[in-house]
Amino acid sequence: LPLILRRRLILKAVTMASALVSSHPLGGLNNNKPGGAHYNNGSFSTFMSTKSAAGLLALLEESDDRLKQHALSCLLKVVDALWFQVSSSLPLIEALAEDEDFEGAQMAGLLCARVFYHLGETSEALSYALSAGALFDPSDASEFTQTLIAKCIETYVAARQATYDAALKASTSADGAAADIDKRIEPVVERMLKACVDDGNTEQAVGLAIDCRRLDALETAVSQSAMGGNARGSPDAVAAALRYALNAAHTCAGSRAFRIELLRVLVRLHRAQTDVDHLAVSRILVHLGDAKGVAELLAGLVAPSGDSMDAEDAAVPEPVLVAYQVAFELFEAEQPPFLAAVRTEVETMVKQPAAESVEGEGAAAAAATTTSTHASVLLRILSGTVPMHLRLEFLYSKNSADLLVLKGVKDAIDSRSSVNHGACVLANAYMHTGTTVDTFLRENLDWLSRSTNWNKFSATAGLGCIHRGHVAQSRALLAPYLPRTGGGSSSPYSEGGALYALGLIHVNQGSSATPFLLQSLRAASHEVIQHGACLGVGLASMGTADAETYEDLKGVLYTDNAVAGEAAGIGIGLLLAGRMARAGDAPSSGGDADDAASALCASASSELLAYAHDTSHEKISRGIAIGLALMCFGAEEGADTLIATLCNDTSAVLRYGGMLALGLAYRGTGSNAAVAKLLHHAVSDASDDVRRAAVTSLGFVLPPGSEQCAHVVGLLAESYNSHVRYGAAMALGLCHCGSYSKTALELLDTMSKDGVDFVRQGAAIAKAMCLVGTPESVKDVPAFRKALEKSYKDKHEETMAKMGSIMAVGILDAGGRNCTLSRGRDNVPRMTSTLGMALFMQYWYWYPLSYMLSASFSPCAMIAVNGKLAMPSNFVACCDAKASVFAYPPKLSSDAGKEKARKGGAAVLSTTAKAAKMRKQKAAASGGEGGKAAMETESSVPTKGGAEGTASGDGAATEDGKKEEEETPYNLLSNPCRVVPTQETKVRFFSLPSDGDAAMTDVSHENSLAAAQAGVRYTPVRGDGATCGIVVLRDSRPEDPEELVATTTSAEGAEEQAAAGGAAAAEEEEEEEEPPAPFEYQPEA
Repeated sequence: LPLILRRRLILKAVTMASALVSSHPLGGLNNNKPGGAHYNNGSFSTFMSTKSAAGLLALLEESDDRLKQHALSCLLKVVDALWFQVSSSLPLIEALAEDEDFEGAQMAGLLCARVFYHLGETSEALSYALSAGALFDPSDASEFTQTLIAKCIETYVAARQATYDAALKASTSADGAAADIDKRIEPVVERMLKACVDDGNTEQAVGLAIDCRRLDALETAVSQSAMGGNARGSPDAVAAALRYALNAAHTCAGSRAFRIELLRVLVRLHRAQTDVDHLAVSRILVHLGDAKGVAELLAGLVAPSGDSMDAEDAAVPEPVLVAYQVAFELFEAEQPPFLAAVRTEVETMVKQPAAESVEGEGAAAAAATTTSTHASVLLRILSGTVPMHLRLEFLYSKNSADLLVLKGVKDAIDSRSSVNHGACVLANAYMHTGTTVDTFLRENLDWLSRSTNWNKFSATAGLGCIHRGHVAQSRALLAPYLPRTGGGSSSPYSEGGALYALGLIHVNQGSSATPFLLQSLRAASHEVIQHGACLGVGLASMGTADAETYEDLKGVLYTDNAVAGEAAGIGIGLLLAGRMARAGDAPSSGGDADDAASALCASASSELLAYAHDTSHEKISRGIAIGLALMCFGAEEGADTLIATLCNDTSAVLRYGGMLALGLAYRGTGSNAAVAKLLHHAVSDASDDVRRAAVTSLGFVLPPGSEQCAHVVGLLAESYNSHVRYGAAMALGLCHCGSYSKTALELLDTMSKDGVDFVRQGAAIAKAMCLVGTPESVKDVPAFRKALEKSYKDKHEETMAKMGSIMAVGILDAGGRNCTLSRGRDNVPRMTSTLGMALFMQYWYWYPLSYMLSASFSPCAMIAVNGKLAMPSNFVACCDAKASVFAYPPKLSSDAGKEKARKGGAAVLSTTAKAAKMRKQKAAASGGEGGKAAMETESSVPTKGGAEGTASGDGAATEDGKKEEEETPYNLLSNPCRVVPTQETKVRFFSLPSDGDAAMTDVSHENSLAAAQAGVRYTPVRGDGATCGIVVLRDSRPEDPEELVATTTSAEGAEEQAAAGGAAAAEEEEEEEEPPAPFEYQPEA
């Protein structure tokens, strides 16, 4: 009886204490949510701090289960304040939680979870919280619940990824190996996925599904995003979810095998939509390397639709326009082997239907004829003929390079320094890449003739940069320098440089030049000519994996000549670039051609590696190491075996190649494993060259424009080793090429003041790579120009630093100030650009390889074409910024003229002053409204030199020298026009209305129907708002006449146009007055 009484008294005391706590005026517990405990402003914690949980803990030792359950219930209310006291009884509470016969086991589990949570043991807390069953509510918003949910997801993600990787290595199904995952976690994750979809947070659901390697959950999230009950439930939500999933596939997918599987699911989801986004599908197929899939897509788009298309002025069907846009994007992706495979497949597919229906009658025959025409145009685009012509026209017509900058460099450098002399020639090649303008070379032939030996080789190779893409006249342009059949060579250096230049001209389009280059290689006996021929063959046949070409290059390599062998190794690497077998690809995805290329690449790598150990020439070993690295491009895990072999080799030269191979194999993936390996070698290798290459390769591995690069190399930039500091500078330049990064520029500014000359050289080059394509309105650009000018004009500056400054001048104004550097676009890596940068970095050992950077320059242009691939002149774009923000840099000629005027200038003849006065009077007489109208018209019409009036940023000015008006907050860009990377987000597409009114109409994808009703003629086919590159337009009024941009692009055309411009200018000059009649002068006596 006393024992029963004691228990009843304790139970009554506990009940009264609980009631007292709940009604305390300072605040109490809020038990509205199960398993949760909240306090009002922390006052209850203050109140309970003077209390003790000893009484409640004593009840847990009683034998009556009702007392234990009551104690657990009360402890759950006070555990957040008294957890330090409850923790002393954890063994007892854990025993209750594990007792299956105890009815309050779930409460005990939840109590243990809370105590372990406060102790910081989240893993134990999660385990006990999951054992609490329904008492643990994932929808609770408390910090305790959210922390455990995050831990739950983290545990599930790690388990799923480990299971998938293990299953992949064992070649078994990933789903079949998921038994090791705690089954209690999966329902929680499923509830979170469902909650994300129901709340309209599809991106979170997609990201979680990808992290968990749950492709079924990904499909469910995307499919249900169009059926949501909120504003996001629409077909546009599906498109947004698919875009997000595609971006996440390149940043969160991890291994290449899973990324390939994920991309295939995205292709299936895209094709399941009612309105298929063919552009997005084509980009995914490019990542998959599925040339046949892209070809089927293009062939289906140009297939006959059955409509009557017999009229010559009929509008090009919408699917055909989409096919043209896809073809242009494939060319801009710069993946030569893939593009060639697509072109071959398309040619095979479109010929068979045309041959089968050529005997048809009526509409079927007309449709077959139209399809044949569209297919031929499509093949012209895929061959590169059309896009290269458009690029050449843009670069030539918009060329804004300032020759006075080059003249200043030429006058400032010491003529006796062959290094700086060659750097000036290189800067000219960069500055005029693709413009076909070689005026500087023609005007300075005497100065150029000082080039001897390898400088002459490089100067001749510079012509290939200047005329890059001008494949139609390449042989004619280089005829004076190319090897002749009958002999009589003037200089082997000029001949070798000409063959190298021919390869630079035919990058990505080498089918027509490869036979001649191979013939020249076989006929060459001089090592210099063989050197240039090997480089030219490698560039022209990049990625083709032709067995015959490989045998020719291997034959040159086995001659054991240091000069020719180095180029042969690099040429083999270019020939087999990106053809190594890749992990995760299906065996039949690439067909027999890809299988043969992979087999050739595997055999070549073993042969080259063996010969690198046998040869005694370091140059040959280095050429082989670089060639092996080029083969690994994009292979990722497929290249791990070769990379491990190179990195563990005793030769520092081969380890150097291993660092470069690691960077190219994992280019742009941000692989943590690759970064860890590079950092390990950067701080532990005994060779400075290997350490420098390891740090430099970080710029390839990290995604383009990633701010992580500055954090990763920040400490390395302060290393005691100057080679490591140089590598840090180049890593920043590679990662942030063509993209303005303030953090990267701050690090480069520090390194530009380094005490070692080649570190300053690297900082100047890297900073130019970051700022190329950046508008002059950014204050860092003009300041950098002044710093470069100060460097190369300083007589006390060291030669290596001067060389870097001169090279930076050319890079900064690349392509007539119309080009930028880019390693990829829309998550599609550009193979040619990346390999060009990788080979450019080898200028450290061999200066002629610095010309490889020209292969990485891409025009920052918006070129709009209609269905007939012509450029409408009345199609314009609107930039939502002042004209001066993205204007061309001012040329030095105007400043020089002002300086002369300030100093007094030259004497002016009276006849010249009189003629100028007469012209001014005539202009005033014909002024008024007509002059004002003419001025307004000229402000938006492009001029010959590439300036676009107010669009070019020069501003309109009156004759008095005063600015006409304040700049408007927008400016119009004519077709074609320059659009720098930072300007793309501010450009909108517009078109002049048919009545010629000045009002503009927005024709974005969202209101294209309203725009068509407003009278707009042209609208872009692309619906993603992209404003850079070649844009295909749909024509709403094809029956009306069109105003097209006149095009003249060729070397001869450039000269003729310049001569015609000079003659026209001479004719426009006002004729001088007639001289007086002859008379005899008789002096006065």
